[in-house]
Amino acid sequence: MLSPHRLRVLQAVVAARSVHGAARNLHYAPATVSQHMSALARETGLVLFTKDGRGLRPTSAALKLAEQAEEALSTLDRLDTVVEDLRQGRSTRLAIATFSSAAEQWLPEVVRSVRRQDQETTVEISLNEPSGGGGRRPADIDLRNESPDDAAQHFEGYTRVPLCVEEFAVVLPEEHRLAALRSVPMQELGGRDVGGP
Repeated sequence: MLSPHRLRVLQAVVAARSVHGAARNLHYAPATVSQHMSALARETGLVLFTKDGRGLRPTSAALKLAEQAEEALSTLDRLDTVVEDLRQGRSTRLAIATFSSAAEQWLPEVVRSVRRQDQETTVEISLNEPSGGGGRRPADIDLRNESPDDAAQHFEGYTRVPLCVEEFAVVLPEEHRLAALRSVPMQELGGRDVGGP
């Protein structure tokens, strides 16, 4: 089995594009990072880096390995969280990723309701905006807002359930070509002033 630690070091080298940068980010000596990369190359039988001037260029194999390692390392992190929960006597966790206004307006009551049902439940809330931030573990529930102009988002392993559709009133002159419509597609309003309900 590949060493999770070496896979994390590989990810750091790929991200930093240099052994020295990875060493600085990991608070290791550059020689230690080099030793880990040499050992991983031996373990896998792959050429992971080629020289590029004074730096290194990750090979396609290194990029693919670093990318695929992400899921495995996330799973190991979740397992560490489970072990810590068991050690602390916590058996139930609920991770919710959300946008900021839902965190402020909806989630306090959701958390109170969950805690009334099971006081031992640990609720972890993380913000997923402006782009995919995350908590210590993958979200059990991922609340997102969408623009009607964009295609609906679908995420593997999740069931999509619209919770709220906001209605807007459009204020237009009577003679405007859209004024006679009962419902106006958002795409038609690009660049126009609109008023909310």
